Amino acid sequence: MDSNYLTLLMKYLRMYKAVYEERTSLKEVKRLSQRLRTAYEHDRISWMDFNDWMEELWAAADEGAANKLKASKIAIIDRRLNQAL
Repeated sequence: MDSNYLTLLMKYLRMYKAVYEERTSLKEVKRLSQRLRTAYEHDRISWMDFNDWMEELWAAADEGAANKLKASKIAIIDRRLNQAL
């Protein structure tokens, strides 16, 4: 594993903990992050797409107060991933 992947994994774990503590749509975030990771590991999406979409997912997960905005961002990322696959 390269250091970028490990750094990203650590960011993911911090995001996962924050989302769990805030109790915001954890299932959606977890499912989508797993799909993104799987798509990257199977070379279906590029590192740049993976990194950008994970950053957007973390930003959406951090927006605990704006649930509609968060849900729409998660839906947008999900749609982009479906188109890429």
